[in-house]
Amino acid sequence: MEDRLAAVMSVSGLSQGTSFDAGLTETLAKLESLERAEWWRWTAVLIISVALSVGVVTMAYPHVRPAIISETEIGTILQGLLGLVLLFDIFAFYQQMRISRMRRDLASQIGVLSTLEVLRPPNPMEEMQRANRRKSPRFLLDARLKVTMRSNPKKQVFGRTRDISETGLGAVIADPLESGERVILEFPVQFLDKALSIHAVVCYRRGFHHGFELLAPEVEQAAAIRQICRLAKPA
Repeated sequence: MEDRLAAVMSVSGLSQGTSFDAGLTETLAKLESLERAEWWRWTAVLIISVALSVGVVTMAYPHVRPAIISETEIGTILQGLLGLVLLFDIFAFYQQMRISRMRRDLASQIGVLSTLEVLRPPNPMEEMQRANRRKSPRFLLDARLKVTMRSNPKKQVFGRTRDISETGLGAVIADPLESGERVILEFPVQFLDKALSIHAVVCYRRGFHHGFELLAPEVEQAAAIRQICRLAKPA
């Protein structure tokens, strides 16, 4: 088992000494690179589509093309368009191979990161935070979560809640948030007509798992949270 894990880690570019946070940063960088590659491909598609559209319109409607362009030049232009299409086919094939390889690498790396997260023992700070969280009973809660940064309301990240208590909430979020970040949490509640919105602060982060402390909920919010805890199963 250890040999297999070491082999996968080697393929993914991670060593046993690499921390989870470093691996997470590398994974996010690769995801951004993958997104840029997708945008490059679609940009090329747009350019080729416009060029072909211009060529078709020129052939179908001779009166719209400039008089200085002769029939011979039209033939040359069409040959150029054909060459452009062939180049695009080669480019698209290369990009697809590159994107497929990056996706396989990311899948392997995410699997390794998940394994490292499970095997990594908690540090003293995390043990203390866990002890503090256990002061309030936790209950299971699975709901889509929207997190809005109070420092930048335009920045929003999404995840899923994992558990809740009367004083805090645990959630899995792919975008890492730093401890001390003040946020607004929004998640749907079955017995409410609209999503519950509450201010919170990031208390800790371990991999993709984040812990939030609820900040001075209003009377209606506190009542809703107590009702959620009464209806939910213990975590």
